[in-house]
Amino acid sequence: MTIRSTAIKISVFIILVATSITFYFLQKNQDAIDPEIDELFSVEEIPRFDIKSKSSITYYGKYYDADFSLKDEDFSGKIKTRGNTSQSLAEKYDAPFAYRIKLEKKKSLLGLDAGKTYILLPHFIDTSIRQFYHLNLAHYLLKDSSWSSHAKFVEVYLNDEYAGLYVLAEAISESEARINYKNDLGFIVEMDLQGKAPLSTETYINNDTFSIDYKVDTIRYDNDKATKQPANVAFLLTDPDEFGETTEEHKNYIISTLEKLYKNIGAKKPLDELNIDADSFVYYFLMHEIAGDYGSGSNSVYYWNDGEKTHAGPFWDADFLTHNYITTESILNIDTYSKNPLYMNLFKNPEYRAKYIEAYTNFYNNTAPNLKKALLKLKDNKVLKAAWEKNMERYQRLSGKYDGLYFAQNENIESRKTFEEQIDYIIGFYFDGFTGKTFWEDQPEEKYFEPRLKWLNEHIHEW
Repeated sequence: MTIRSTAIKISVFIILVATSITFYFLQKNQDAIDPEIDELFSVEEIPRFDIKSKSSITYYGKYYDADFSLKDEDFSGKIKTRGNTSQSLAEKYDAPFAYRIKLEKKKSLLGLDAGKTYILLPHFIDTSIRQFYHLNLAHYLLKDSSWSSHAKFVEVYLNDEYAGLYVLAEAISESEARINYKNDLGFIVEMDLQGKAPLSTETYINNDTFSIDYKVDTIRYDNDKATKQPANVAFLLTDPDEFGETTEEHKNYIISTLEKLYKNIGAKKPLDELNIDADSFVYYFLMHEIAGDYGSGSNSVYYWNDGEKTHAGPFWDADFLTHNYITTESILNIDTYSKNPLYMNLFKNPEYRAKYIEAYTNFYNNTAPNLKKALLKLKDNKVLKAAWEKNMERYQRLSGKYDGLYFAQNENIESRKTFEEQIDYIIGFYFDGFTGKTFWEDQPEEKYFEPRLKWLNEHIHEW
């Protein structure tokens, strides 16, 4: 063998090795998840959360004394059931309760943002990981402009009896680590056009509900017939709990701030004259829009004010997301802003539209690919799968016993009986599309449901 041929072989070998190394690192980089997203969506363990109380904790709205134990840490506080839907299902069917926890002092549970109040959401209406996924996504999107709860999985045991797989999340509340006010005028409210706050053409102030002098069309139902009726925009107080806890100055500030917000946006004033955190109004609505939340214009729409400026958020309520509950094809590809009076006017503002399109484009190109990787990683998570299967066995949620009830109407979700199939539904909804049935029709047919993000990307410039 000549020196020349040996040199050629060595050179070829070096090139092959270098090519293999380059391909390895390129592939590794493609598979890598943004570290912040990876941390939010990782599930390495699902700890046992023990709750012990001498009371049955079933009466809606009443706090009961309780002792808690989580990861070898014991603490005390109070607990009550929460959520109108969860309460109704627990009373009518063999369904788990949702709970609100109030601790004796502020603390962080499982690394969540410290505060006194937390929420426990059961996996019953949610047959997959919809609550966990969307709460953490909202937390990620709103981290720089507002604040939103994020979530951890726990297995709840009530007086040593297994209660199910739950999502533990921060309650929407004022706290240095959550919603942090700049002065005593700060507040948190929930817009409600479904009747929890009275709907009226007159302005009013009750103990914990009120309306502002700004009229919108609301949908009313009479014997299942929907009609549009005007009413003033109504709100529920979140913080303070009620007007009796605050001063006349604070009450007037809350009402006047919201009236100015709606009227100034309706008058198409420039963003810098609205006294809002504009980015929060972009990303809060982006969160609802990508998830197809057609209920985002009627309730569970939150705003908070730090005493100087108004922020959109926090995000809450995943019940209507990802087509979980639809009754007509018109909801499949809906621009959800058309149901929300404030955003209908914001989208008439060219500056806001430009900011929103820029935010969505960045999300579509950069964030979305990482979210798909995170979902695929969760799909392979054996710890989460085992906890999910244990919960499903306990409540027989996908056994068919609930078919036809309002929370179990989407056959494209209900027909998926395994953990992997349920995760695949979310991946299909957002990224890959799927073939399913038009279950809302008298004679269902198979059709292709295109990916939500692809549809938005194609239509976003039409708004």
